[in-house]
Amino acid sequence: MFSFITNRERTPALPRPSLRIPRMLLLGCWSMLAAAQAVTGVASALPAATLDLWQLSYEKEYAGDAGGALRLLEPMLKEADTRELALLRTGWLLYSRQQYTASASHYLDALRLNALSLEARLGIMLNLMAQKRWSEAMRYGQQVLAQSDNYIAQSRMLVCEEALRDWGALRQRAQKLVSRYPSDPDAWIYLARAHAWLGHEKDSQRAYRQVLRLVPGNQEARVALNLVQKTP
Repeated sequence: MFSFITNRERTPALPRPSLRIPRMLLLGCWSMLAAAQAVTGVASALPAATLDLWQLSYEKEYAGDAGGALRLLEPMLKEADTRELALLRTGWLLYSRQQYTASASHYLDALRLNALSLEARLGIMLNLMAQKRWSEAMRYGQQVLAQSDNYIAQSRMLVCEEALRDWGALRQRAQKLVSRYPSDPDAWIYLARAHAWLGHEKDSQRAYRQVLRLVPGNQEARVALNLVQKTP
């Protein structure tokens, strides 16, 4: 857990928000699914041998061999008709190995090939977040949102705004998300945290109660609402 709080700042009565990145934003399922769907869409145009390498790459990744998965992609990085997809997938695999600079470089190459690519921008954003380069990450998120009201970009912007302690912006974005995705507990948690830091205790508690309706065992909400013993 990171903390950007100093002793001179007012601490709200509710627990301090953490800068934990929600699990759903780190699993990378969106990247793998998008790549798989893209391959399905162009399967008839790709040689069978290329599709076999692609499939084997996924099998290697699922088996925990990201290095082996990367090696299988090398031939596809050299072919014009597979280069973009291979760059995106290579970017994801390098990110999963915490090679953030190399990963971002591959996503940037993919963006150069396809200036409209939201996936490439999201990949760059993810790597910048991993390096705690929050303002830079937000610039890529804003580029995505300028083209599409993308849920992943919105969710990652919450993480960045919390890290930058921009509580007003965090509250506004979280409120928008809970209106559009009312069953998303992560959005409600960020809304509760923003209200807590802004001193809106009742609003924060209301949001935490909604979290418990969605996830009854959520520890953060239970502590905030005094339903469990706080850790000394």
